[in-house]
Amino acid sequence: MGPPADVDFVGPSPESAFGRSSTTTPLYEAPRPVRRVNVNFSDQAYDTLEELARHSGKSMSEVLREAIALKAWFDRERAEGSRILVERPNGQVREVISI
Repeated sequence: MGPPADVDFVGPSPESAFGRSSTTTPLYEAPRPVRRVNVNFSDQAYDTLEELARHSGKSMSEVLREAIALKAWFDRERAEGSRILVERPNGQVREVISI
């Protein structure tokens, strides 16, 4: 289920981060090859990843894929000259320089 029709969603999707269009959903998508990566995390980073996965109901792998997509989108937007802004509840706007 996506956002309500009256809400504009701006942000990365795994498809858009890697240059694939997410405007259409194929009826069948052939399985993609899976590559395994062995990553070392500090206890704090692992606990954070585990918490993000638990709270989102996603696997740790999916949380990592989304983080990679977000980083790719962020870097691409910055490279094109875009500014990424965050508006706080009090109205204060701050620019995000790096993630």
